[in-house]
Amino acid sequence: MKKLYRSNRNRIVGGVCGGIGEYLGIDAKYVRITFVALTIITSIFRPLSMVVPGIYIIMMLAIPVKKVNRDDFDSTFDPFSYFEKTDDVKEEKGRKTLTNVTEKDIKDDRKDQTMYLGFWKRVLINGIFFIAIAGLYSSGLHVANVWVAFMAAFVLGLLNTFVKPFLIILSLPITLWTMGLFYFVINALLLELTSVVMKGAFYFTSFGSALIVAIIMSIVNLIVTNYFMNR
Repeated sequence: MKKLYRSNRNRIVGGVCGGIGEYLGIDAKYVRITFVALTIITSIFRPLSMVVPGIYIIMMLAIPVKKVNRDDFDSTFDPFSYFEKTDDVKEEKGRKTLTNVTEKDIKDDRKDQTMYLGFWKRVLINGIFFIAIAGLYSSGLHVANVWVAFMAAFVLGLLNTFVKPFLIILSLPITLWTMGLFYFVINALLLELTSVVMKGAFYFTSFGSALIVAIIMSIVNLIVTNYFMNR
């Protein structure tokens, strides 16, 4: 009997849409478009704004991921690709066969692909997180709509990439003195900067609310990061 699994190859956030696409025999992009469309439609009605993201998260936690085996990589994994970096390496090791491919090679190949998707995965995850928090903690965070949530996640991603490293360096003494707790204050400050960029469409009622969201967000990101690293 055919079973539903989360995809181990066609995945952006959790592999749910990829797994549904493989189960139904259709392109996963149509499943993703359906999820996005339903999220936008339900966001019009405030009480239903968390339904689709909630269903997605439940499916991501409940549906097992498809086990990786060598057959899954026979049609997509090219062992020669590891030795196309330079002509010298290609000449020396270009005859490596599939039987020489180790599990470490496969994991490294998947890790390289994950690195390219890392920023956008984080944007999607943070966007879903903002939608969830806006519904559960509306007294602390206001998000105008779904698009604003993902736009704020994108802005936060840019701030984390270009601004956060400097803040961490500048605040290193006080971070060490507080045994790392000041790191949450840095995250809260970045959330407040995000709200400044987004103006009235995305804002916190107080810095304390931003700090609470930052702490929850750090915990969620830690769990999600460990989840993907173990896959």
